[in-house]
Amino acid sequence: NTTVKGGLNFTHATNGSWDRTGGGTLTFDGTGTWTDAGTTKRDLGAITIDGSSATLTMGSSTLATSITIATDDTLNLGTGSYTLTLSGTGTPLTATGTFNKGTGSTVNYTGTTTATNITTTAYNNLTLTPTAATTYSLTGDLTAGNAMTGNLTISANATLDTRPATTDYSIKCVGLTINGTLDASGSASKINTSGIV
Repeated sequence: NTTVKGGLNFTHATNGSWDRTGGGTLTFDGTGTWTDAGTTKRDLGAITIDGSSATLTMGSSTLATSITIATDDTLNLGTGSYTLTLSGTGTPLTATGTFNKGTGSTVNYTGTTTATNITTTAYNNLTLTPTAATTYSLTGDLTAGNAMTGNLTISANATLDTRPATTDYSIKCVGLTINGTLDASGSASKINTSGIV
């Protein structure tokens, strides 16, 4: 396990590497920025933001297996239309604290094969791009305060299930692209694009 202490910025240099052998968690316990200068983003593994009102702000597009935002802490996706890619399965984003979608950002879930939950929070753009057949399940409505301000993209290998158990969940987004499967069969779910059902 590694902790980036309060007030420090974490920059992954262009030719740098991050050895995740043995697993562990990278914890940010203060306010700072997270930047990956590489053209191909490097997976930092499991990240936790947990300090005294800590805020981690993205300074570039980034990649992690999972992110946990503790109760009084914040993840801010920044102002550069950055992409946060989450490569884990199960529940790769846990937002007990504050998830700030920033400006023009995209959250890209890429966890593959194992069923993956889509955290209920306010996204700008949301994309599902596994490399093999994978089902992603809503865990709540992406409407009202959690409505998307951008587009939902379901890529070829992805299935988005709007009724993973017995509850029907709905989505509001600006645009919708489906190259995979949107599974709302037999449910009362609504997909609302640009305010028009």
